[in-house]
Formats: sequence, structure tokens, C-alpha cells
Amino acid sequence: MLMHSGIILSQNGSNLHSGHSQMRTLASVSLLLALAASLAAQTFRGGVQGTVTDSSGAVVADAEITVTSPSTGFSRSSKTDNTGNYFVSELPIGT
Repeated sequence: MLMHSGIILSQNGSNLHSGHSQMRTLASVSLLLALAASLAAQTFRGGVQGTVTDSSGAVVADAEITVTSPSTGFSRSSKTDNTGNYFVSELPIGT
């Protein structure tokens, strides 16, 4: 074995002690990146989706949809698509 810059090397030059340390560091960095990615995906918003139909069950295209929070007065509007579907996103969560 040889000593070079505080790292013990085997006779063929492979690093004996820093390999485990590098593996631990790589595992730690990978774990931190995975946690950071999952935290970035968290949101404090909600959404409402549905389909508007008339009394005969036919879909209503281009209908105006308004979602209103009675407690805050916040509202957001949207329109249905050609199949009667709507989606109102980025609504603050509340009561």
C-alpha cells in the first residue's frame, strides 16, 4: 500500500478508503435531489373539473363556468370546451 495526499492506495493504484466516502456522498446527493424534486411538486392550490349538460343530457359547449368561494369572495371563470368539459385550476385551498 502507498500513501498519497492522505488517501491509502493499493499497489495497483486503486483507492481503498475514498471509494466508500465517494459512494456515500453520491448516495446523499441523490437523496437530496430526490427530496428537492418532490418538495417542488407540492402545491397549495386545488381545482374543479366537470361536464355541463342540459336537461336532456346533451353536453353544453361554450358555457360560462364561475367558481366562487363564499368565505373569501374569490372567484375564477372558465368556459366549457366543445365536449362540455371544463377545468378551473389554481384555486386557493380554503373553506
